[in-house]
Amino acid sequence: MILFISIFAGVSVFLFLCIMLRKVKSTEQFQAKVRLQNLSVVSNRFAEDRAAPTVLARRDWTTLTFTERIVTPIADSAQDFFMRLAPRAIFKSIERHIILAGKQTEWSVDKAIFIWGESIFAGFIAGALIFWLTDLFLIQRVAIWIFLTAVGILLPVSFVQTKIRDRQEKIVSQLPPFLDLLSVSVQAGLSFDASVDRILKRTSGPLMDEFRQMQKDMRLGLSKKEALHELAGRCDLEDIYLFTTSVIQSERLGASMAKTLIEQAKNMRERYQQRIKAKALKAPIKILFPLVLLIFPTIFIIILLPPLLNILANMNLMPN
Repeated sequence: MILFISIFAGVSVFLFLCIMLRKVKSTEQFQAKVRLQNLSVVSNRFAEDRAAPTVLARRDWTTLTFTERIVTPIADSAQDFFMRLAPRAIFKSIERHIILAGKQTEWSVDKAIFIWGESIFAGFIAGALIFWLTDLFLIQRVAIWIFLTAVGILLPVSFVQTKIRDRQEKIVSQLPPFLDLLSVSVQAGLSFDASVDRILKRTSGPLMDEFRQMQKDMRLGLSKKEALHELAGRCDLEDIYLFTTSVIQSERLGASMAKTLIEQAKNMRERYQQRIKAKALKAPIKILFPLVLLIFPTIFIIILLPPLLNILANMNLMPN
């Protein structure tokens, strides 16, 4: 049993180190795909990245490092194995979640699927060990096996969803002050693009990163309308959709951009305040569950246990 667990732990640690040491080959091509997907442009860099393994294979074997000789081929083989097992429809879904999490420059779809598959495998093996090596009832062992497998499936998904939720909350909180600065800059005589560029030089955050990406898209050839649509799609928030739609409508109809931004800033601030009030109203309901499950039982034990013990002692002392 100890030998089997040690082998499994060693294999898991080795695979994890393979993933950590392996360079993400598809990062640059993934960025190009996200930026240029509406233009249907075939990137030369994408072709170079695909040709990289061939160039590596032509190098002298003695000049390769240990990572290039051992770690990278094993990681590539394991990753290709998981790629063949993964359904095709899941690639677009994972790519979408990576974009929403704002990690398109750090994560790749292949790496995400490989880590997810390793998590599922680890949960399944841990459940199998408990099933075969414990003396619990059959229904208990089956339930534990299913539970650990489900944990292996849901843990990476929960991690990504948490990243997406945190990022969207930061974007929503940054939007009202950003619109205030933007409206003031436009009223001072700057254009929309110049105002955005001036604000980005002095601020940071996930919302600012999205606007920087919008500027890169426009430099690559996208129109402002398309770049704003891409920005709204990457954020996937109702507030951002309202803002981008109002800016596009203002430019199309020739309305005053300053007035549009002032109204949007006021509207977004009111929406943000309403959202905070809604969270405050939900707080008593959320506190109710810890009170019932944790605090009330403790209070009942402290208050009722001494009288109950006294009653039981008096009942035992009473003559028959």
